[in-house]
Amino acid sequence: MRGAVAIIFGVTALFWPLLSPATMALTFGFFALTEAVLSFVAGFSSSAGKSNSIMSEGVVGLTVAIFAFIGPGIGALISLGIPSIMTLFLIVLWMLPVGIFQMVEGIQLRMEMRGEWSLVASSLLSFLCTFILISRWEGGAWAVSWIIGLYSILYGIIHVFMTLRVRKFARHALSV
Repeated sequence: MRGAVAIIFGVTALFWPLLSPATMALTFGFFALTEAVLSFVAGFSSSAGKSNSIMSEGVVGLTVAIFAFIGPGIGALISLGIPSIMTLFLIVLWMLPVGIFQMVEGIQLRMEMRGEWSLVASSLLSFLCTFILISRWEGGAWAVSWIIGLYSILYGIIHVFMTLRVRKFARHALSV
């Protein structure tokens, strides 16, 4: 589900790159809220030692989603340019800690599933995209939207792939 939501958000950012800043913020807020809920569900259903980074990911997602939902209205009242900068800031604020938490989760998962690389790849993708967005934020709404869209689609594909591998691993482990 997490991967599908990311892909939908990415396609939205790619095909409608000049959405109003408020619409982009609300769309990202929905994405961050969905990520948060799914992280909380995964955190509550996993063992205590493994749930800390997953739950932290949920807290970050929920916090960013709340700001994304309240922010566009406040920013629109202040200045027309504020929402787009704020949305970019929120996306970067979400990407960096999520990348760190997924690196931790990826290392833990590699201890259980030999050859599992998807969460580490997702983490590295988050770091790379954060760096690009921070260093090239003045590139304009169209360029930023494309970067975010491509990131989201790749992030989604990696998570769909990971979900399929984990399910296959779980079925194999139960049958042995």
